[in-house]
Amino acid sequence: MKYTFYKYFYPFLVFLFGVFIFTLPALYNGYPFVDWDSGTYIGSGMTPFIPNDRPSVYGWLIIRKSSWFSTLWLVVLFQNSVLLYVLWKFLKHFFAITLKSYLIIITFLTIFSSIAWYSNQIMPDVFTPMLGLATIFILTKPTIKIPEMVLFILIIAIATAVHNANVWILVSIIVGAIFIHFIAFKLLITRIIHLSIAIFLGIIITLSINYKIEKRIIYTKGAHVFLMGRLLDTGILEKYLSEEESAQKFSFYQFKDSLTNYTSRNFLFDYNSPMHKAGGWEATKPEYSKIIVDVVSKPTYAILFVKNAVISTFSQLLQNSFEIPTDIAFKSVECPPMNEISKFFKSEKRAYMFSRQAFNLWGQTIDFSLLNVATTFSFYFSGLCIVLMLIKLRDISLIIPANQLKGFVLILLIVVANAFVTATLASVCYRFQARISWLIPTYLFVMIFLNFKAIKKYILTSIV
Repeated sequence: MKYTFYKYFYPFLVFLFGVFIFTLPALYNGYPFVDWDSGTYIGSGMTPFIPNDRPSVYGWLIIRKSSWFSTLWLVVLFQNSVLLYVLWKFLKHFFAITLKSYLIIITFLTIFSSIAWYSNQIMPDVFTPMLGLATIFILTKPTIKIPEMVLFILIIAIATAVHNANVWILVSIIVGAIFIHFIAFKLLITRIIHLSIAIFLGIIITLSINYKIEKRIIYTKGAHVFLMGRLLDTGILEKYLSEEESAQKFSFYQFKDSLTNYTSRNFLFDYNSPMHKAGGWEATKPEYSKIIVDVVSKPTYAILFVKNAVISTFSQLLQNSFEIPTDIAFKSVECPPMNEISKFFKSEKRAYMFSRQAFNLWGQTIDFSLLNVATTFSFYFSGLCIVLMLIKLRDISLIIPANQLKGFVLILLIVVANAFVTATLASVCYRFQARISWLIPTYLFVMIFLNFKAIKKYILTSIV
């Protein structure tokens, strides 16, 4: 009986307690956190419909199914459970941690990182670190049982489907992994087949859900608009319209002198913008697609695009401040989350209205300044550690197990891949980076903690 308890029930109880710890930010708030975009996700899942500016999968598959049409608390519990499962398998693989150590790590993450706040938010951002951790696990774990492999492929597939950027992040990770495999250390490169299956499955999931909703085969409605917005922000679009004679054949050319009044944000969402005047998201797809192809096919603009991509990637890597919008406006019926919660989760309307995020009865809100101090310090301290590791790489390789160093390099890869894709295809935004940058200090913390004796001995020996 004792053996059964410690083999089955004890790990399950630890896992449940871990989920509880990770849910503390939402409990402190009084309700799951929302972003302005959460309203679209809730509405698209519960109505349902395909949004112009985001996938339908998160709303239809995650919110609609995991909420059981009754409460958004089940959504954050589901997200926390999946993330903690993936994190457990990842840490167990690289560090052979105990359940006790796992609880310490979870508590550390909840207090000193942004991830628990993201996982308690009705947004798909939490699926990006899941994608990265699951991908590294597949690329480095020599033996994976078939049911576990199927589960990880499914997690990756869903992660690529809930956010348009994630499939390109995975492609970037695969390219980076191939490069690392041939110049640094060996990976299970044949597992790329499994990752390709996950990408294919994610596309099938997206197409199937979209077909179920609108009875037509469509992958995304708005990718072309986001790319046009990015070309606008970089200045490439205005340069192209001013210099290229071929641009005059497009009806969009008539707006070239008014583009100085727009950024990608109001270009997408201002109903008086050139995009909306031309018919909106889907109506502009044929022409915008041709403009994008014409721009990137010309060496002058392609070089500018690559240059901006490189600069923006480095800028994105430093965007690690964290913030969930807290405003009295979230109480307004015009606020999209408020509107959709009132419509589909009526019994939770007051709980949402009295949350700290929406200025509760006593006008309380949430102050993220201390959390941002902690995350900023941990991030820059991690940068210092990376520099020291590079300087003392030969000595470090004798102290830290090779498998752990391999895992750390791959963690850096997924953080850079996220920065590259989001900064290149969308915009430089703190939210896109803070959702995943916590992986670097977390991995370093665990690696240093578990190898502390060897590191201490090395430091003392060096001083003497």
